[in-house]
Amino acid sequence: MKQTMTSVLGALALCGLSACSSHPGATAQAPTNSATTSAQAQAKAAEVPTVNLADQAYAEQLALVTAKPDAAGYAKLRQLFVKTSRYPSHQLLEQALTGAIFQAIEQQDWQVCQDKAATLLKSSAISLNGHFTAMLCAEKTKNASKAAWHKQQLDTLIEAIWLSGDGKSAATAFFCTGTAELYAFIRLHGLTAQSQSLQLEQGKSYDVMELSDAQTKQRVTWYFDVSSQMTVGF
Repeated sequence: MKQTMTSVLGALALCGLSACSSHPGATAQAPTNSATTSAQAQAKAAEVPTVNLADQAYAEQLALVTAKPDAAGYAKLRQLFVKTSRYPSHQLLEQALTGAIFQAIEQQDWQVCQDKAATLLKSSAISLNGHFTAMLCAEKTKNASKAAWHKQQLDTLIEAIWLSGDGKSAATAFFCTGTAELYAFIRLHGLTAQSQSLQLEQGKSYDVMELSDAQTKQRVTWYFDVSSQMTVGF
């Protein structure tokens, strides 16, 4: 949603300073051509920067959870993030950076890992991959306090996802912000994806994931609400 000051600027454009003056000595002005005036008003309005209310709400909520991390706060932040202007482009960025980060981990290039994780988290503070890899690289560089901070964020984000549902059905599906998050959430629970299918129900899109536990070999089915990413084409 966007808002502008078109009404104020329109009034200013339609009413020149001398023509609207109530001073008795003001000189009368010739009538202004309406088409020209309208064009001027539109040009003025176009100069006013617009504010994306979702971006503003996200920034405000991010400040709150940064100061005091809690699952409910992160749950709200996740819901706001999918409405922001950065959401579509972030999907591409996360896909690109996640592979590069894990490659850096394999090569034990901890500086590259930290730099790319920081870039990912700058784009989205709710990135599970971002916090997990930042935590891992901080541990490898003996930065215990930084590793502990990212672990706290990661644990709180996972708890926030569980607040959205239990994943046992479409009605109680996990709210998902993107494919990268979906697979990170699965991996962080020690599960491996065996198959995936898309289910449409009551105007929403769900990924139905058949999973297996790497240790017990038990199988489980989880439902993820992927409507947000489907809306923007991912």
